[in-house]
Amino acid sequence: MAQSRFEEALKWVDSGLRDRKLGGGPEIALRDTLMLLHLSRGTLEEASAEADTIETLLSTSDGRDSFFGLWHLVNRVRWLYRIGNVEAGLNIALEAIPRSERMADRSLVERLQLLAAEGLGRTGRSSEGAALLAKAVNGNPD
Repeated sequence: MAQSRFEEALKWVDSGLRDRKLGGGPEIALRDTLMLLHLSRGTLEEASAEADTIETLLSTSDGRDSFFGLWHLVNRVRWLYRIGNVEAGLNIALEAIPRSERMADRSLVERLQLLAAEGLGRTGRSSEGAALLAKAVNGNPD
C-alpha cells in the first residue's frame, strides 16, 4: 500500500482470507487491512462492506476492546470522515480514547486523539481540536 501497488496488495490480502478459516483477531486484522486498501483506492462501497463485516465479527466476539478491535476504530473513523459522516466518526474517536488508554498503546491513543482533533475542527469546534492536538503532540516524547 505504501508504494501504491494496490492490486498486488489486494491479491495478498484476498489470499490470506481465502486460504484459511480465520475468525477472531487475525480475520479482523486482514479485513481491516482490506478496508484500508479500499479507502486508499477510493472504492468506498467495498470499504463500507468491509466495515460492516468487521462490525459483525466484533459484535459476535469479545473483541471490541481487544487490540484488533480498538485499532480497527482508526480506520472506521477515517472511513466515516471520508463518506461525510464526520459526527459519527468524531463520536467514535472520542469514545475510543479512554478505552485505548487502558490498553496502554501510546501510538493508538495518539492516532485517535489526532483523528478526534480533526473531527472537532471539521465540526467547528476548533479550540477543542487544537487542545486535543496539543495533548497528542505533548504526550509523545519522541
